[in-house]
Amino acid sequence: MKIALLASLAHGMNIAYCASIGDHSHMPWEETPEELKKSLAYGVKLHLENPDTTPEQSHESWLAQKETDGWVYGEIKDLENKTHPCILPYDQLPVEQKTKDYLFKAVVTLLKDLPDPDDVSALNGELVKLQLQVAAQKAKSQSVGATPVAGVTIVYQGPKEQYQDNLYGTKLVFNRGVARTVPSNYAKQFLSHPEFKEVEAEQTASSEVQDDTAEILAQQEAQKKKEQERQDHIFNEVESIKQFGTKKAVTDYIEAKYGEKVNPNSFKLDELKDKAVEKVRQFGVI
Repeated sequence: MKIALLASLAHGMNIAYCASIGDHSHMPWEETPEELKKSLAYGVKLHLENPDTTPEQSHESWLAQKETDGWVYGEIKDLENKTHPCILPYDQLPVEQKTKDYLFKAVVTLLKDLPDPDDVSALNGELVKLQLQVAAQKAKSQSVGATPVAGVTIVYQGPKEQYQDNLYGTKLVFNRGVARTVPSNYAKQFLSHPEFKEVEAEQTASSEVQDDTAEILAQQEAQKKKEQERQDHIFNEVESIKQFGTKKAVTDYIEAKYGEKVNPNSFKLDELKDKAVEKVRQFGVI
């Protein structure tokens, strides 16, 4: 699921950072104990559900969880004896340990809109059903009545008059008290929050249902596909730049594509390649 994916990415970042400061004690995700994985997942969920959580608050939450599980302070992290050098108030942590909390928050914040890999295939199938049924529904005369849409019908009952989903990347807008039918994988995610509840589609009048779900999800999928194509294009262009064998080839490329003249004698070949790659990443493929 998505939380596990973000937890593994944050863990990978932490391994790299720790290695950079001489700490090689961390294990790969596949070898990490389940207790630590659960702790990382808890941290990810905290930031997803509470985006304003500070690194200090994140540490306090982690500390409370560890103490509840029986962990105590110790100069050496010991999984068996449950000792950890970070079982301290935030203001007593060394700066390198505080940095970990900042990096963890950054990873979750930057990657929170990644699609859930477990949901992709299910979403595609249900999205097709939604699109087909919406098209069929629009084709029928008004006298025939509404055709139930595939998926799960849910309703938002939170404190806001209107809620837009940015957590799961659907961009769906929910009007309070108005039902919306969504693919079951998304319904499961929404229903994990108390602001949402499931309702029976046949008990909801057509005038009380938002029926633009398929169109909105299709737009999001199209945008994701377009962005992926853009990233692939950039990746291919960067790989092409790496193949340049002379300074002139790189400077000619920069001038032809981005209109900037560069003196080849002022840079090494690799520096020129880096300059060209920077142009591609900043301005796109031209």
